[in-house]
Amino acid sequence: MAILLGAMACERQGGTAPVSPGTHVGYYVTTGGSSSGDGSSTSPWDLATALSGAGGKVHAGDTIWVRAGTYLGTYDTNLAGSAAAPIIVRGYPGERVIIDGNDGSGNDGFVVHGSYTWYWGLEFRNSDPTRTTTSTSSNFRPDVVANNGTHIKYINLVIHDGGVAFYTYTAMPDVEIYGSILYNNGWQGPDRGHGHGLYLKNDVGPVVARDNVVFNQFGYGIHIYSDVGDGRLNGISAIGNISFDNGSLASTGPSAEIGNLGQMNANNLEGDVPNRR
Repeated sequence: MAILLGAMACERQGGTAPVSPGTHVGYYVTTGGSSSGDGSSTSPWDLATALSGAGGKVHAGDTIWVRAGTYLGTYDTNLAGSAAAPIIVRGYPGERVIIDGNDGSGNDGFVVHGSYTWYWGLEFRNSDPTRTTTSTSSNFRPDVVANNGTHIKYINLVIHDGGVAFYTYTAMPDVEIYGSILYNNGWQGPDRGHGHGLYLKNDVGPVVARDNVVFNQFGYGIHIYSDVGDGRLNGISAIGNISFDNGSLASTGPSAEIGNLGQMNANNLEGDVPNRR
């Protein structure tokens, strides 16, 4: 409950305070940063530069601190740490970092490539207000975060108001999403509510969803599923998650909180609030 209330308080905050010089060791990103910067707290990078590795300047074991503000755009990351020394991309302590994929491109908001990287304490959204369509397509709204990398951890994220909140590509093993809050994702089609909180599939695994809070999607809370010929469902675990009120935004009513095909589920809490329409 504490993590949920904390996220809601964060959501109500308006604007951000001026960014003061950073004191933590590592590289820095600000909304006014530049590719010509050196990544220091006084000459920070823009987000795209940092996520591409800044021309080889970011190495295993480095930390990239993302400072307060809204970063509008779609991003593809390509960072490679090591098993002993992952790269960490983290929101600066005490600051609200929002990555908003509503740039008009229609592309997925934040696509993670690379390996051995942790994404920590970031908020992701798509501020496009359009939530209804006459199309039955499952791609009407872009995914917010899509994993296409190996040995990746997602820690204490907030993901909301997108298409699918978090999606895993099937060929990329060793992925964990932990302690994150996912809500208000998806859209209304003519057939049903589309867009799930966690959409998990994998050929090898492990893929672990642990201790997340997932609620108020148009579609499922946690969807462990693959169409024929579109990947397998191997090594996927959902452990200690709270999933409730999913499907409540759709005109068709509640959806499954956790939909799975024989995968490991342990100590998850599921529930629905009655449709009040």
